[in-house]
Amino acid sequence: MPLSLIEEAVANLKRHGYPFAPLLQLVRINGVSATVDDASFGKVLDQSDETLKGHMLALRQKADRLVKLITQVEEAGNSTHVPTPGIVAETL
Repeated sequence: MPLSLIEEAVANLKRHGYPFAPLLQLVRINGVSATVDDASFGKVLDQSDETLKGHMLALRQKADRLVKLITQVEEAGNSTHVPTPGIVAETL
């Protein structure tokens, strides 16, 4: 059975290692779906390799911040330390 677009995307991101593999373990993606008919999918196909590399770099930086933030929040659940609002706003 062929993989869905989401399953394929998740598998590809996991192959990139940090920060995507740990992020995918920390967040839930149940119920997320995509099809080749989605407008976003078509926009990605129309972009140059250089543009896609730039997007990937930006996503890697955001994913890194999210992994760190989620880890801080989880650790805060076991202590009195809470991440600063600036970190949360900066990540989003």
